Amino acid sequence: MVIGNLYYSNGCYREAEPLYKQALEIFRKIYGEYHPDVAASLNNLALLYYEEGKYNEAEPLHKQALEIRRKIYGEYHPDVATSLNNLAALYYEKGRYDEAEPLLKQALEIRRKIYGEYHPSVATSLNNLAELYKEEGKYAEAEPLYKQALEIFRKIYGEYHPSVATSLNNLAALYYEKGRYDEAEPLLKQALEIRRKIYGEYHPDVAQSLNNLAALYAKEGKFDEAEPLLKQALEINKKIYGENDFRVAIIFFELGTLLIVRIIKEKNPIYCNEARNYLTKARELSLRLNNKELTEKTDYYLKMIDEICPK
Repeated sequence: MVIGNLYYSNGCYREAEPLYKQALEIFRKIYGEYHPDVAASLNNLALLYYEEGKYNEAEPLHKQALEIRRKIYGEYHPDVATSLNNLAALYYEKGRYDEAEPLLKQALEIRRKIYGEYHPSVATSLNNLAELYKEEGKYAEAEPLYKQALEIFRKIYGEYHPSVATSLNNLAALYYEKGRYDEAEPLLKQALEIRRKIYGEYHPDVAQSLNNLAALYAKEGKFDEAEPLLKQALEINKKIYGENDFRVAIIFFELGTLLIVRIIKEKNPIYCNEARNYLTKARELSLRLNNKELTEKTDYYLKMIDEICPK
């Protein structure tokens, strides 16, 4: 199991799968069906399938783990809440929101009863339910849940903690989708400041915060503010992942499309060559990485450049 978990944590799902299956078989043979280790093994295998996008294989395993945990512990137990949350996450990814919502509410109720209000697991459940509501466009229901999660994390951890930064980012994303850009901006800046203080400059979460703030500025037409942030994110991703990584390709693509929007809005062809250069780099990387979707997107925008930019 330990080796399987190591493979899983490093994204080596093919290597982890047979080890998880062996562990499940052994635990069933030793303990029978209704044992915590059997439930944990089912849960691990289901999470692996989830990460691989094999949702149909993951669903019955999550259901079995939930059934076992309920039979062993009853309803009000942390592992039951975890199983409910995992199954809800699966339904969320499949777009089965009506099935996900009651499970998330049950998990929240269980965690509140076990831990009280001010606990990280309660804040996580609030955030999960808020994410579901946001995806459904129920912004009025999502906003107070995001705010409650943020309040809990701040009370537990203080200001400079990854969970606080994530909560700020989530609330900002809600405001962004509602067009409340003036409210989103200070939250994104706070999240960036926290992540820089915790991690330093060269960390994936710092790159994500830079990217999020750049997207906001781009939406507002603040191109001079957006472009340098994307360039910083690009340098961070290059240093962390190397030059030939999908995350590097994505930022090249974002830089290219940002400049296309600027060309169209400002009716200024001065950015044509730079935009074409970024998109060409994104395309070259997408071909190298065999990412058909990104290749098709870059081809579309390169064709657009040819149409809007003089030769």
